[in-house]
Amino acid sequence: MTLTIYYNQTPCINASASLQGATNTVITAVTYYAWGANITLKNNGTSAESVTIVVNAQPLKVMNKEKAIAQDTQSITDNGLIRYTFPANPLVQTLSMAQTIANKLLQSFKDPRRDCEIEWRGNPALLLGDRVSVIDNIETNDYYVIRQEIEYDGALRARLAGRRA
Repeated sequence: MTLTIYYNQTPCINASASLQGATNTVITAVTYYAWGANITLKNNGTSAESVTIVVNAQPLKVMNKEKAIAQDTQSITDNGLIRYTFPANPLVQTLSMAQTIANKLLQSFKDPRRDCEIEWRGNPALLLGDRVSVIDNIETNDYYVIRQEIEYDGALRARLAGRRA
């Protein structure tokens, strides 16, 4: 008989299986995984018996988390405190990488004057990330399209959000 056993907590390492109350039943094969184990049992006797399978394993836990923080006091004074929590990502494995990401996010978002929102006739051919030029009374600035909402009710209208290039 082959049984699949699931651990109460995952992932686990250093697992070991044993039988309690077995006189004729033995474990013939065991394959351990991080989530559980496949155990094959064989009864060498002539009658069926009731046994208890005990699997002990060490659960892995995340310990000693570090936090990277980036802030600009001048931007906080001018615009108020805006918090951003970076979602958990297993690819960020070192404090220096987390600090680099925090610094890049701060550099990109600390100056709110870098964004523009425009209501205009719209262009369905524009894609996210396309570069557009916006001309105002003083100068011409280039922006990357980060959002475009298009409506059609007999006439085409669009609301475009751009990030300064």
